[in-house]
Amino acid sequence: MASQAPRPFLLFMLLTAAAGSAHADIGGGIAMQSDARWRGLSYSDCHPQAQASVSLDEPGSGLYGGAMLTRAEFGGGYRSATVQAYAGRVFGITPGIDGEAGLQYTRFNTLSRYDYGEAYAGLLGEGWNTRLYFSNDYFGIGQRSAYAEVNLQRALPFGLSGQAHIGWLRGLNSTRWSSADGDNRYDWRLGVSRRFGMLEAQLSWVGATRGGPYTWIPVGHRQTIVLGIAVSF
Repeated sequence: MASQAPRPFLLFMLLTAAAGSAHADIGGGIAMQSDARWRGLSYSDCHPQAQASVSLDEPGSGLYGGAMLTRAEFGGGYRSATVQAYAGRVFGITPGIDGEAGLQYTRFNTLSRYDYGEAYAGLLGEGWNTRLYFSNDYFGIGQRSAYAEVNLQRALPFGLSGQAHIGWLRGLNSTRWSSADGDNRYDWRLGVSRRFGMLEAQLSWVGATRGGPYTWIPVGHRQTIVLGIAVSF
């Protein structure tokens, strides 16, 4: 999968960018977090981590795409530059509710055997969204997976914004990498943020249960407080 799967995905990305390049809104940002977490588990070995991102959005067609560049750091001294790229399309369903569908691919530069892709579909409304992801080879371990998430955002007093996330990861087939704690893992994030112009400060409580498809990411510190600061442009 690591050598072949990216090709159709990258082609899709190029077509998306070409279709929207004439009128696309282009944005980006740089962020620093005290502990970079993906679906509740740390991919920075519980250390501070920086990431850079770029996004493209073509409002007329609903096409969008983007990428995030960071570094994964695991126990035992394993480190790798990491790129997560995505592309999709938003379409109207009913007034106030849109649908979306897309693909994303995660590439580890020096650990390419762990590369994996996912297809997703979801619903978007004012202040909320939900997505369902499927992977045929989660983290390159031969495990099919499904991941469902719900995200909420609400304006709070004093210029604050509140965020809530809950996710559910499930392995869809048994492999030798399955967790002894079962095929399911739940994760959550509760936080507040405040913008100061282009700068956003964030404070979140993040955690995950045991279980779910095995990855090499350390399972210690299942709950933690994450501080973050991001600059967008």
